[in-house]
Amino acid sequence: MKILLASNSFKECATASEINEAIEQGILLFKTMFVSPCETIEIQKTEICDGGTGFASILADAVKGFKHSAKAKDPLNRNIDAIYGVSPDQKTVYIEVAETCGLAKLSKEEQNPIHTTSFGVGLQFIDAIEVYKPTQILIGCGDTAINDFGLGFLFALGVRFIDKNKKEIPFNKPDDFLKIEELDFSKSKYIEYLKTQCKVLVCCNLSSIVGGKESNTKVYAKQKGANDDEIRKLEMVRDRFLKIVEQQTGKDISLIPGTGAGGGLGSSLYGYCNAKLCYSFEVIFPAIGIEEKIKWADFIITGEGLVDNSSLKGKAPISLALFSKKFNKKVGLIAGAVKTNCTNIIIRGGVDYVETLTSESFKLDDYICNAKVLLRDAAFRLMKKIY
Repeated sequence: MKILLASNSFKECATASEINEAIEQGILLFKTMFVSPCETIEIQKTEICDGGTGFASILADAVKGFKHSAKAKDPLNRNIDAIYGVSPDQKTVYIEVAETCGLAKLSKEEQNPIHTTSFGVGLQFIDAIEVYKPTQILIGCGDTAINDFGLGFLFALGVRFIDKNKKEIPFNKPDDFLKIEELDFSKSKYIEYLKTQCKVLVCCNLSSIVGGKESNTKVYAKQKGANDDEIRKLEMVRDRFLKIVEQQTGKDISLIPGTGAGGGLGSSLYGYCNAKLCYSFEVIFPAIGIEEKIKWADFIITGEGLVDNSSLKGKAPISLALFSKKFNKKVGLIAGAVKTNCTNIIIRGGVDYVETLTSESFKLDDYICNAKVLLRDAAFRLMKKIY
């Protein structure tokens, strides 16, 4: 049997590579105990992601490029070193928002999007433009701790924030924008570069929008640490920002698919940088050569931290399962948890076998601490189902 392991990372827990390794251990344990010595199990591993953790490294490795480390800022504007990926010809750069603005950069107590910004992402763009002068930038927008609509990003790139008295105002946190009346792009050479000399692809979940009843703020801000009052304030910031965008560009971008990506960073990239918004798998799957790997395999095993209602909206494991059905391949999914009433997602998503990391005595922190052992055991159980 030929098995392809193609896992996503488990958010704030383990990388895609670590997930694959743990699942492989479970398969090999099963093979030792139950498979005839004359029968072979071949395993091939590849990492997948949906724009979140691992995006830059996975794509750089897939194209045989390299990773570049540069000075940046975390979501609370503290100094950090962060990597981005570079293609072999140095014409394409892969920027991962989670590298600078990911939830994993903050402690639980620090997580709150009323205080965090995308400033660090802007610093990565500046470094990439200054060092490599790329003709294409791919940016992955998952797993973020921000909800500032890309305002920190714009500020980092030299956009001036002007109040009603025509005075320039510094931007440190989202509600600073409530004082702003206009954005001045006249001194931002980097915005001009992105609009005229570089194609920007935002790799994201296209179901995420910046406005409307299902806005990214309503859906995700509470998960990132905001309370109801703070969410209302973030919505006020959003409304002011969208009004200025429409005044300056003539475009109402509130319901454009993907504008809610990266805490609304997609809206700034789309509104002011002529970025294209696309599903992450449209970029990642061709880059990692997933089609040939699926054709090689008899069975595919993927992993996801949580299966919920958003899993059908462009998440990598379900996208992989559906893509595998094009070649009539069976797919197994190992999930940290499956939310109640989400069985239909698994069925509609092309998954044939499911195994979860279950233990009655375990709490979330226990799962995180023991993830690799639990994954190994779940893989062992999944192989018993398959055989």
